[in-house]
Amino acid sequence: MNELEQKQLFCPQCGSACPQDQAFCAACGASILQEDDSPKLSEADRSSSPRGPAPEPDPVEAACKRRRTQKILAAALACVICAAAVVVVAVYQSSFTKIDAKQWIEVTYSGLNGNATASVSRGNEYMDARLAEALGISAAEQEDADALYGFAAAAAAELQLEKLYDDLDFDVDVSPSDHLSNGDQISVKITYDEAAAKEASIKVQNTEFTVTVEGLPDGKEYDIFQNVRLVFEGTSPRLTASVDTDACDSFIKDYVTFQISPRDNLKNGDKVTVSASWNRSKAAENLYLITKEKQEYTVSGQPEYLSTLKEEKLSGLQAEINDYIEAKIIAAYPPYTSMPGGDGSIKSIKLKGLHRQYLLVKKATSDSYGDENRLIQIYRFTASNENGAKDIYSAILVNNMIKSGGGEVSWNDIWQKGPYEKAEDLINDYVTKEKSDYTVETVE
Repeated sequence: MNELEQKQLFCPQCGSACPQDQAFCAACGASILQEDDSPKLSEADRSSSPRGPAPEPDPVEAACKRRRTQKILAAALACVICAAAVVVVAVYQSSFTKIDAKQWIEVTYSGLNGNATASVSRGNEYMDARLAEALGISAAEQEDADALYGFAAAAAAELQLEKLYDDLDFDVDVSPSDHLSNGDQISVKITYDEAAAKEASIKVQNTEFTVTVEGLPDGKEYDIFQNVRLVFEGTSPRLTASVDTDACDSFIKDYVTFQISPRDNLKNGDKVTVSASWNRSKAAENLYLITKEKQEYTVSGQPEYLSTLKEEKLSGLQAEINDYIEAKIIAAYPPYTSMPGGDGSIKSIKLKGLHRQYLLVKKATSDSYGDENRLIQIYRFTASNENGAKDIYSAILVNNMIKSGGGEVSWNDIWQKGPYEKAEDLINDYVTKEKSDYTVETVE
């Protein structure tokens, strides 16, 4: 047997050297067969090749074949598993009743372009049909129940539908829902009890979607507050506000209502907000485009109880107090008023001057009934009788002093308290004891 000429070939895949009688590359497993699909032998190989049993298969080639077979089987198995999964999912999905929120919910509008309001209309027939399907009640079965069993069966089916609807607890949110114009985008979001839906084998689709506002008619600007006046009763800081619409047209008088906040216990300088609500369908009939719903007003120019005597001109009041002292004390005490301390009656009295004065202003937190303010002037007098002379004290009280919008000061009445032997006792009775309900200012 001639010796084989050991010629080498090179792998077309990785370039490794391979004996020419090898079918596959030992390095990468690629085929190195020539065009006639068999290894090339030299002439000496062909002439000296023995005629005998077939050679043993190459182990590398066998391993490669096994790997290719395994890959093919794995791919086939994966396809089978995917197909089975698709079938399972399809069967699972087909067991649920589907509710399309887009078919159930309709967004409607009222009002005019620029100030329209969105609301939700629910398609009850569609929902009833879907819920009946979920409960396994077909239309034919409903008709049969009505025919065979009458009203009672129909009522029982209706109760089933109502209970399931209540259990699902649907809520629909529309945003934005007012001040809408053509072209605006509205978001619709539906929430529900997902556990109840799963138990009833229900799937709700399209729970979030958007709609575009369209078809709103144009209107003309209309200011509700143009001729509205805010009027007040009482005296600051106890004013009460109300709305005067006497100068307004019939639409406002008939179809608009107003709310005031705050309404009571107002004083000059306070801010008051008036809110309006109106019949939107009537506004649309008149093509009124109403965009202003609130108007703020400032309380001003109203009569007010004096809360301080600084910079106040009280010459008229003081002149009246002086006249009161002359008539009610100097002329009235003698001869019947007792001398403080029990030393007989006063025979004569003389004014020595103003001892002290206070302004009492009712606290906002006080709920007691009484005057809103009070001026207290304490005067010292010299009183005499057959037993001698001594200083005594009397107080002049002026209640509810009011300053008008024009600056004039008025008051309710003037009266006196006394006489007292000691000024401190007079102050305690008419000033100190009032501090729980009044703030006290000492007036210089």
